[in-house]
Amino acid sequence: MKYCLLVVAALVGCGGKSAVSSRIIHQLVFDLEYSSCVIIGGVGITGKDNPAADAYKTLLRIAPDSVWVRLSYSEKPVVRMYAFEALLSKKSPDLERVKNRLKKDTATVCEIFGDVSMTSSIGELVSLANHNAGE
Repeated sequence: MKYCLLVVAALVGCGGKSAVSSRIIHQLVFDLEYSSCVIIGGVGITGKDNPAADAYKTLLRIAPDSVWVRLSYSEKPVVRMYAFEALLSKKSPDLERVKNRLKKDTATVCEIFGDVSMTSSIGELVSLANHNAGE
């Protein structure tokens, strides 16, 4: 919950967002915090979206890199992984610093890609994501 407040404070302070926008950001981060898996894209053969995936896509559009860096410190492993995925997809200049820290993260998290689900440590998933990106 304190990370939600940090995100809201960062967005309000940096972008002059209204109270309505702050509540929206707060709800989006809440949806990420209480998801059971990291879901990038749709789920299953039909590619059906879910609330966490929708929240991630919306945050990806509106949240600056600084918010994702703060979320990479979340106590929730799923949120840390979403933060890494966001910084990776945005090719953020903050990616290297976050990547180096998360490579040592031994917390486990599941990721879902379509019909495939896998559970690994954040460190393993970060290393795998970077390997697939050509690093």
